[in-house]
Amino acid sequence: MSQQKIKNISLTHDKTYEEFNKDFYEIFDDLTIFDCEDFNLLKVVLDGLKVDYSSKVHVNDLFKKPYWWIRIVFLRRKLRLSKAEVNFLKTRLKELGGVKVIVRGGFQRAENNMLTSRRFQEVLENFKRDEVAFIGRKAKKGYDNDLDTIEFQNALTYSTFDSEDKKMIKSIKSTLKRISAVGQLGDRDLKNITFSMEKFFVQYKMWKAILESTEAKYHIFLCHYHFEGSLLAFKRKGIRTIEWQHGLIAGEDIFYVMPKKVRSVADRALFADEIWTYGQYWKNLLEKGGEYTKDQIKVFGYYLYSPLQPDEELQEILDVAKGRKIIIIATQTGSETDFMNYSKWLKNDMDIKGQFSDYIIVLKPHPNEPLGLYDALLEDDKFYIYDGSLDALFNISQIIIAIYSTTLIEAHRFDLICYSLFVDRYEDYINKFIEQRFSYLLQPTENPIEKKEELSNQKIVSQDFFQEIDLNMLKLV
Repeated sequence: MSQQKIKNISLTHDKTYEEFNKDFYEIFDDLTIFDCEDFNLLKVVLDGLKVDYSSKVHVNDLFKKPYWWIRIVFLRRKLRLSKAEVNFLKTRLKELGGVKVIVRGGFQRAENNMLTSRRFQEVLENFKRDEVAFIGRKAKKGYDNDLDTIEFQNALTYSTFDSEDKKMIKSIKSTLKRISAVGQLGDRDLKNITFSMEKFFVQYKMWKAILESTEAKYHIFLCHYHFEGSLLAFKRKGIRTIEWQHGLIAGEDIFYVMPKKVRSVADRALFADEIWTYGQYWKNLLEKGGEYTKDQIKVFGYYLYSPLQPDEELQEILDVAKGRKIIIIATQTGSETDFMNYSKWLKNDMDIKGQFSDYIIVLKPHPNEPLGLYDALLEDDKFYIYDGSLDALFNISQIIIAIYSTTLIEAHRFDLICYSLFVDRYEDYINKFIEQRFSYLLQPTENPIEKKEELSNQKIVSQDFFQEIDLNMLKLV
């Protein structure tokens, strides 16, 4: 379909991913429209449209203002900083300057000061501690790192503008004008894109400050999207970036297995230099897309640290369960309302039918969700929330409910019966899961206890999904 036939398609609303991709790439057939200096803002635009920032935070359209206005806003924020805050940050960055690897993430510190990390345990075990800096946000209580970007965000971001900053802002504003001139996006779309450009610039400025005096050669991280500003900072510093697979990769996605036309801008569209996958299955999927070349996609293996032994928190749940079967509800970001509504319905239905004499429900929050999001559901002897080892929870459970997630695929290793809760905006993902026999369909008013699906009808997950780790790949320094 030609661009002339498309009129005012709103991209910021509840489309399926397949519908979104179709509309977006029909509107923007030539992806060089997103070119800006030595990089391309394709993913920044996609980020703004799919996150829909205007529905979540106050969006002030700062990057629609003149350059002098933007500079004054940043200057006013800078003047609020104390000298002590700035000096402490400088000292901390100097201490981290000699590391060889920067990890965007954190770890947990046990009472005996032992460090563990679900995502980066292999880094902790295979590098000397002074070779690695863990930098990021302390998302939850009990998590730690070497530099907290939330604590120091203002000091890192609101430094004086230099000539590079001025040039970048003007280039971003020119790109925004080109996008707006297409004339087929609504005001909400443009507002979200404008905000994502501001977020990109702020993120770049923060990471540029972090990397100013570093000697690091490698950057290991999860998730290439939403972090384009940091990737540009690493690229310009000459640091090689390695993305570790963090979850599901699917042909229906927006940021993975992208259309082949993305290949024309991929080298400057702020992807990682390499992506390391759980297994050959995921590598084969990625090779169908336009974002990474075959040589950039490498099989690392299933690296997640998830002990089988129940921790104290899970043991307490087991003690209360007293032999009852466990139903897991594994949540996903951006779907808290769906999970909250279904959890309330299921708990009420099981109450009415007296099923809590044989079952309990354990909700497993997504790692990126804030603690306390589902606390209203807690009920002694019936409904619990557990945020520890996923494998330990799998090992004692019988049923799992999610929407679409690698969690459902991982659960096959422990012979759980898997269900995809139907949510219409994720219909394309859910249909693919059911088609591939990763899960059974579960409607929002269905009780999995009564469905009695056969485990034998589910797909057997092969070794190609989750392979043994190749530790030789970690010999970077």
